[in-house]
Amino acid sequence: MQFLIQTSRTAEFESRVSPAALQGEEAQLRHLYATEVVRHIWHRYDRPGAVMLVEADDGAHAVHSVESLPLVSAGLVTIDEVTPLKPYAGFCRT
Repeated sequence: MQFLIQTSRTAEFESRVSPAALQGEEAQLRHLYATEVVRHIWHRYDRPGAVMLVEADDGAHAVHSVESLPLVSAGLVTIDEVTPLKPYAGFCRT
């Protein structure tokens, strides 16, 4: 099952984030991408944060995967919305 997960930076992000923390975040995201948990990730134009397409058995697993990110664990990035997705059925109609 796929989930659209929206995140945002907290007010403390700029003052508390370090280059090492960003490297840890990137490494964990590469791991989640390599294991096909995070299928896509985009930065947002409307505000600081990201949107991810996550593959998981259920919403709890999707959230748990995103919570494994160091910046989320540190409270510098928050999960704002988790939206379960289902396939578009229009392509299957005959």
